[in-house]
Amino acid sequence: MKHCARGVTMVETVLSTIVVSVLLSGALSAAVSSRGTRVVAEQRAFAVDLADDLLCEILQQAFVDPQTPGAAPGPDTGETTRADYDDIDDYSGWQASPPTSIDGTAIAGAEGLTRMVTLLDGKAAGFVPSGGVWETFTAVRVEVYRGSVLLCRLEGARTDARSGVGR
Repeated sequence: MKHCARGVTMVETVLSTIVVSVLLSGALSAAVSSRGTRVVAEQRAFAVDLADDLLCEILQQAFVDPQTPGAAPGPDTGETTRADYDDIDDYSGWQASPPTSIDGTAIAGAEGLTRMVTLLDGKAAGFVPSGGVWETFTAVRVEVYRGSVLLCRLEGARTDARSGVGR
């Protein structure tokens, strides 16, 4: 009489455990990698929002200082916060770490980030306005960094509409 073996041998158990472990290891590695990619994408999207908000704020300001036309770039006397800024050149060289709203309050989730503003004349920035009048054309660059890593750079341009440039 033949005897039929029923059940699983120790070798089969060990091999199946090894196969399942390898498959789980690969799945966990993919999940961790996916999460890291998602976090980086979220950080960059947040940085774009921060840069866009500040760029829009700047581009809505007057091109020429209403109180002291022809003043040197940068905030004028008495303009100590962004809420006091009344023209685009007040933002020249401005930066904040961590980023703040216009009233100076810290922006939630922006810890470890830095927002920086650079103003360039249009010619230096590589823009070519119609009429070629560079004195009435300014490029605005807003950058957001985490440490020394650039997360976002947005640029916009403003002209002095009274000069006829861009019409």
